[in-house]
Amino acid sequence: ILTLDSPVLRPWAVPTLVADDGTFLPLGQFLRRLVRGRISRAEVEAELAAQLDKFVQLVGRPPANVNGHHHVHVFPPVAEALRAV
Repeated sequence: ILTLDSPVLRPWAVPTLVADDGTFLPLGQFLRRLVRGRISRAEVEAELAAQLDKFVQLVGRPPANVNGHHHVHVFPPVAEALRAV
């Protein structure tokens, strides 16, 4: 999830992904930044890795599948980061 609630990482660690209040950008703002090249792929990868780690910590195993919220995983920078994680 990259467009709902708050990141697992501290907001200062993923500044291109968050609004001023530290929560993820709404979908429209996220997509505008993404198409303008203003979303850091490294930040996306770091946040997705942190989310995976938290999932494993809570559930005790990796997820069987990944369902991208708002389908942002179809965009190359997000898809590449997800594949790397």
